[in-house]
Amino acid sequence: MLGARFSKEVIGLGLALGVALALVEPLSRLLSDGPSSWSSGSIALQPQHKAAAYNLQLVPYGIDRGFCDRTTVAQDLKDGVVPPANLLVGSAIGAKMDEPDQECVSNVLEYAPDRQQVLWRNPDSGLTYTVIATQTYRTDRGIYCREYGTTTNINGRAQEALQHACRQPSGTWSVMR
Repeated sequence: MLGARFSKEVIGLGLALGVALALVEPLSRLLSDGPSSWSSGSIALQPQHKAAAYNLQLVPYGIDRGFCDRTTVAQDLKDGVVPPANLLVGSAIGAKMDEPDQECVSNVLEYAPDRQQVLWRNPDSGLTYTVIATQTYRTDRGIYCREYGTTTNINGRAQEALQHACRQPSGTWSVMR
């Protein structure tokens, strides 16, 4: 009885140690390469064997979690870390948006999967915006475009704007008219 229990504990410990070592080696390679190997928000991990390549996309501002961290967006705009986005929302909604709000829309178009709701609140205007990219498609020229809707409540009335934007070669998004 004691021998069976001891053997299970030894096997469990061995498995735990094996898993830990399997994780430490790739992480140590990533950490030793440092930020200099990072480019444009992506970390390309190249394993020693050439059977597979990994691409870990870093999604900024909480877009992957369904919100836009407008405070960080505003600071990045102020510091010149990101260029101001094009005007991406028109109508009454766009008239109420400032640069950080438009940058949040740009990040939704760049990073959010179709049908994911992303929201944020503008502390200056008190408005809460919701953006949902509903469809991603490619034009005949191979340009990526997205259909999206933006909603907010202005003066007690629900407002909605539906638009299409395409990603330009520079990486910015422009509304299709």
